[in-house]
Amino acid sequence: MGGKLDQAKKIISELLKRDSNNFLHYYWMGVLSGAEAKHTEACNFYKQATELNPNDAESFFQWGISAFYSADFLKSCANFAEAIRLAPGMTEYYGWLAMVYSKLKQWDKAKEIARKGYEKSVTLYPDNKYLNSTLKNAYAGVYNEQGLMFYEQGQYSKAIIEYDEAIKIFELPVYWWNKYVAYQKDGKPIKAKESLIKALQLDPKNTKYSIELTKL
Repeated sequence: MGGKLDQAKKIISELLKRDSNNFLHYYWMGVLSGAEAKHTEACNFYKQATELNPNDAESFFQWGISAFYSADFLKSCANFAEAIRLAPGMTEYYGWLAMVYSKLKQWDKAKEIARKGYEKSVTLYPDNKYLNSTLKNAYAGVYNEQGLMFYEQGQYSKAIIEYDEAIKIFELPVYWWNKYVAYQKDGKPIKAKESLIKALQLDPKNTKYSIELTKL
């Protein structure tokens, strides 16, 4: 894989030398750098691409991803927001922006963006089950992430409220498992067991859930 990437970068570098005003050359250099996990380098290429073509949403989106993996969440947030402004119909952008807001602990904003992305996707692409499921999962995931934060802070009742909201949106066994753990910590064994049983019903092959249930 590395050899092919090096060859591709060599080709694009040669194209850059011939035409340094083509934003796509910088864009593809960014893509290739990102594939090598050279995220800071990728950010620089995407920055140059957007300077040459400030109307290309995908360049801002990819820059947002590279900034995210560089842990520059503020820059990532700004780039995803700009990508959405330029291409509001690209609903996958919303999921990434919501994830960044979660990293910034801006929970209300994260929930709002995730909800908008999911609802817009269902409206625009009703037959794209994979995309809609991914965005629905991202929407529920924001609540779960805030629940995990409350759990780490010892605020178990608040954590459970967030897990419940996640379950309402997209019921996953891990959310029930998280409720189980929180109820255990909160001293509510009956509700804890009910949550664990529900997790096991949704994921009956999960050995961790099965073993845990035998301990109760």
